[in-house]
Amino acid sequence: MKTITLGLLVMLLGESGATTATEANIDSAIKQLLKDTARSVVQRETRERVHVAAESIEKAKNLRESIDRASAASEKQVLDAARESAEGQLKAAVPEEIKQTAKAVNHQVKNAPKSAVEAVKNKARQEAAEKALDLLR
Repeated sequence: MKTITLGLLVMLLGESGATTATEANIDSAIKQLLKDTARSVVQRETRERVHVAAESIEKAKNLRESIDRASAASEKQVLDAARESAEGQLKAAVPEEIKQTAKAVNHQVKNAPKSAVEAVKNKARQEAAEKALDLLR
């Protein structure tokens, strides 16, 4: 397209008669045309590369967000599974007899203060009864 424009320019200059085209003028026009063409090609390629880079950055951001969301969900699932596994292993490791014994001991410990008070009262009553018998004799 640019070469056609240059050709038309040369033809117009030659036919108009107002200006005589010299080799220097043609060379400078060609050089300017080449510079303009090169500049526009570089600008176009640069714009395309910038556009591709921007798209790549956006894709990378989206991928990073997806990875973060997936790792958070995976971490929660792993922790839940580990917790359930540990609870199951703990339940399996403690025999039923030990559980029953632990419940019985716990019940005795809770009732121990009541039993101790009752024992002290009974002991005091017994001693009081013995003293009363001794006094009566």
